[in-house]
Amino acid sequence: MIRPIVLWGNEVLEKPSDSVTNITQAEVQLVQDMIETMYKAPGVGLAAPQIGVSKRVMVTDASGGEDKDHLLTILNPEIVAIDGEQYEEEGCLSIPGFSANVARPKKVVLRGIDLNGKEIVLEGSDLVARAFCHELDHLNGIFFLDHLSFVKRDIIKRKALGQIVKDAGKKYLTREGLKKAVTDAAVKNAAKRAAGGVGKVGLRQGLTHPQARSKPPSLPRTATPSPG
Repeated sequence: MIRPIVLWGNEVLEKPSDSVTNITQAEVQLVQDMIETMYKAPGVGLAAPQIGVSKRVMVTDASGGEDKDHLLTILNPEIVAIDGEQYEEEGCLSIPGFSANVARPKKVVLRGIDLNGKEIVLEGSDLVARAFCHELDHLNGIFFLDHLSFVKRDIIKRKALGQIVKDAGKKYLTREGLKKAVTDAAVKNAAKRAAGGVGKVGLRQGLTHPQARSKPPSLPRTATPSPG
């Protein structure tokens, strides 16, 4: 089932997600829904909070659905090694239409579990590594915008706010009037984030989050991650 993608400003995107402690049919269905939603968007990755579920679950497919062998699913992921650096353009399904260059590791190794509860290790480089980091950020309540300078982040947030308010106006204009739009939680939250610049979930949270503070060990120079 394709689920609605939660947009920037929703509180579920602002807090660390809960670890998966028991894998049931609900988690299996969640993953299936995430995969369908990611392909429909379309995107190359999706984290559970982006469809409103605060669980540490993420899926990626750097091929965008063209090669299902590239589809990767991991629960309770954590970075155990990184190497190198890449600086490329990055966007997000939760703030469509906006992108910016973001620095990410060139190679990333994740450890977590699969839907059978078995421990797995996933390795990725280039776009796969970028997708790993982007989705893991979502699981930690961090947005890709939080990696930008204050000025760049503020510009994008204010433009995004304008678009959200504009869309809300169109939505409510045919129902209860534009006045109703200002009570919309997403609009109010987005306005608060834009007005506050860094805000409570901005760069400060990214720097103080336990996983952000501890730098993973570098990969051995001879290690070669799989293509995805």
